[in-house]
Amino acid sequence: MSSNATAAPQIPPAKGPESTIPIENGNQVAIIVTSTFSIIIPTILVGLRFYVRRTLHRSLDASDLCIFAALLFTIGLHIDMFVMVFLGGFGFHGVDIIQRFGMDTLVLFLKGILAFPIIWNVTICFSKLSVLLMYTSVIAVRKMVIACRIVGFIIILWNIGGMLGALLMCRPFALNWDKSLEGTCGDNRLFYMWLGAINVVAEAVILLLPVPFLYQLQLKRAKKLVVIGLFSVGWM
Repeated sequence: MSSNATAAPQIPPAKGPESTIPIENGNQVAIIVTSTFSIIIPTILVGLRFYVRRTLHRSLDASDLCIFAALLFTIGLHIDMFVMVFLGGFGFHGVDIIQRFGMDTLVLFLKGILAFPIIWNVTICFSKLSVLLMYTSVIAVRKMVIACRIVGFIIILWNIGGMLGALLMCRPFALNWDKSLEGTCGDNRLFYMWLGAINVVAEAVILLLPVPFLYQLQLKRAKKLVVIGLFSVGWM
């Protein structure tokens, strides 16, 4: 063989996930900033709620415990976002993740994506149950309690369905992150679109649930509207 023959091109070895992914684009920054504030603001608000409870010498009730659980899962939700950004390449295109950081990094990102709707469903469930439990303590009439229990039961079933849907979307399960496997996946986009639409309907139902009872209060019309507005702001 000639000594000046052209050597065959060398294929670079597969890269494993880097310890941290460089923050290089606006998408990454937006995710980090949004998730940071999404942890800080709810933590402050729930902390103030507990502080007021303590100041008024009132013990925590089921509504408080549910909102605290919702806070914990909210923090977990955004920790998942941080992991996807700093270790999974969230903010880059999938092809860029593979080329720059390796297939293992993309797998970690896809696992983070899979975990997101599960944690989100639990968070939403606890936050809605907290509001319903608050309604039953403030408007402690039989019809309101029954209505809140029915809505709460439906919300629990809906969120369990959402979690099962996310877990069973792909068969086998590993197909969620390993597309080389044989199997089938459902329509993720359609599933999450319906999940979001049902969540909006549930939000509206919970928001309007106390209105008929509040409107029956022996108050002037203007004061009734103020009370209804305060409930609406409290829910949001």
